[in-house]
Amino acid sequence: MTDVRAAQVAGQKASAREYLVGVLDLLQHNALNRDRVDWERLRREAFARTAEATSAAETHEVIREAIEALGDPHTFFLSPEDAVEAWSESATRGAPVPTGHLIDRLFGYVVIPEASGAEEADQRYVQAGVTVVRDLDAHAPPIAILTDARTMSAAEATLISFLGLPNVRTFGAPTAGLATGNEAIDLSDGAVLVLTAVREADRTGRLYGNEPIAPHQPVPPGEDALAAATDWLAALAEHRPPTRGASQTQL
Repeated sequence: MTDVRAAQVAGQKASAREYLVGVLDLLQHNALNRDRVDWERLRREAFARTAEATSAAETHEVIREAIEALGDPHTFFLSPEDAVEAWSESATRGAPVPTGHLIDRLFGYVVIPEASGAEEADQRYVQAGVTVVRDLDAHAPPIAILTDARTMSAAEATLISFLGLPNVRTFGAPTAGLATGNEAIDLSDGAVLVLTAVREADRTGRLYGNEPIAPHQPVPPGEDALAAATDWLAALAEHRPPTRGASQTQL
């Protein structure tokens, strides 16, 4: 190997190590579950395995294993290719938005689907949600919320925002258990580290995290959570002064 080539390889190795060090620093200093990891041992093994790496891509597998050691399903790593696909125009153009309608001209029914995470799509999502809630708004109605294992992340944050309020009851099955806040961090090679750093709390101060949130009224598989929620709302309506309607939300 010529001196010039040797210098090039040495520079590439140094860049790959710097990339890996930067990601491990982010994880060690900011990850919610950072105290679960023996960072000295993890770094030693990571550097040994990537000693000959000459590109950031050659450190990706070690980074994924470091994330796995955190035991946090809400922290994950996207390769440059995966990141492009996840936030491409085609992936976000048809992203779902909140929708709603009245049931029996009495109960407002709002469906809050997953959000894409792309800025433009999320702006459409928020605006649609505001419009739906405004159109179905009522004067301090009781609120029934439907949950299941698909209720995750931002949907759990929405659920938590209601918990602790009067006249709110949840129905269905436990949520996914991703009630934590994460941040998408762009890396130098186009990869994205989605890093969980905080837990979420309701208005009473109760903290949530990676444990599923159980509904107030569990509904067995195969039974209709919407029917259970409607029955509860109808029973309340019989004992309340008339309002413009009651609300149901499916997260």
